[in-house]
Amino acid sequence: MLSPSVLKYVDRISQVKLIGVTTGQQLIAVTSTFALMQAGLSLGDQNSLIKWLAIALACHVIVPFFGLIQRPLETALGFSAYKNFLEENLLNKAQRPGIWQEKHQKELFISSIGSEAENYLAVIIFLGLDLFTFILSIGLGVLAIGLTLDTTFIPAYIMSGLLSFFAFKYFQRIAKAAAESEQHSRSKFESYLFKAWENIFFKNSHVVANYIDNFNSHLNDAKIKSRHSSLMSETMVAALTFIASLPVIIAVFVVISRHNGDVKVMAAILAAIPRQLNMLATFRTIFQTVSSLVSFEAKFSTMKANAILSEAVLSSRISVKNITVQNEVFSTLEDLSKSLSSSLPSRIQIRGSNGAGKSTLMLHLNESLESSFYIPAHPQFEIADAQEGSTGQKMLRHIEYAASLDNKHLLLDEWDANLDQENIFRINDLLNRISKDKVIIEVRHR
Repeated sequence: MLSPSVLKYVDRISQVKLIGVTTGQQLIAVTSTFALMQAGLSLGDQNSLIKWLAIALACHVIVPFFGLIQRPLETALGFSAYKNFLEENLLNKAQRPGIWQEKHQKELFISSIGSEAENYLAVIIFLGLDLFTFILSIGLGVLAIGLTLDTTFIPAYIMSGLLSFFAFKYFQRIAKAAAESEQHSRSKFESYLFKAWENIFFKNSHVVANYIDNFNSHLNDAKIKSRHSSLMSETMVAALTFIASLPVIIAVFVVISRHNGDVKVMAAILAAIPRQLNMLATFRTIFQTVSSLVSFEAKFSTMKANAILSEAVLSSRISVKNITVQNEVFSTLEDLSKSLSSSLPSRIQIRGSNGAGKSTLMLHLNESLESSFYIPAHPQFEIADAQEGSTGQKMLRHIEYAASLDNKHLLLDEWDANLDQENIFRINDLLNRISKDKVIIEVRHR
């Protein structure tokens, strides 16, 4: 019922619990229908009539209380699936500096793993369970009505199912393509929103105007694709509902004409009519659910594809011959790394021309050195109070935090960028003290 791309994130034990609870709910619901038909067949026998009516009413009252168990399980299952999704696409990629350097991926990646991905996963799980519920409801209802009243209903519903299946295969491709196109357009728009901070708030009228023009273009494209996707989904629902209803409607008239004059059977048929009408309405609900499921799974697949990150081969971006380490040039990156790895506690400066790959070298060292802590020029690590105060105070707290850890190498990439002389002096003094115990490797801005 769910695609493999979604099922891989779903906890199997919780899934089995949900299916068990739902099956129990539908068994009680169909017992209510069966009891109503038996009550119709018991006309003239007051005791049996009252007994079957009591059973039908009791089952009818009990059914809604299953939701108290189902919904919390569904919610927990949704969050569990989202956690597994984040572990695969985010947490399992930790400590890979080559990914961090590919910053052009940042906006689209973040928009693809955020709350919308969680919402899609939860909705897909809810829809999958609802679809199972609806199909089970119709299946049990058909058996109860067919075996109690007239077996004509059974082949009629089987025919409805077969016709619906083949029609669905045709419409699914159209609806899926429209949904994927819609999500691609939505993701582009949402990733564009991340650029607003640098383009909207400054009083640069031409930049603002350009941003707003592109904003409107992305938004209109997303709107057009969304409308088309909705139209394709609703077309599929309407067509499938019509196709599925025909055999059942024909079967109802055949059964009524066959048993015309049999008061007990007609009474049972009348008792079952609400269930029949409900099942016909459920056909439409099923197709709406299937349509939504196809749409959301296509959108989720698109978001999942956007969450795939490329990873830079750092060594290929470093020009070793244009970089000096304490004024020494190395012939290979391996020799340079070995030299730094075996260094005693001290301050070591990396220098080189623009484009030589100094910052990339720092990322490579963070990846290759056995014990290191890397601080970029503008760090935003999850450290207590590290995001408060001036730029210099923030950098100071980050370095103090790194100094408190058990790492042999402290890697600093242009820590003095955008700092005033007072903060440069304070941090320099701190680094001199730290260098008595750690190897400090730094790229200096000035």
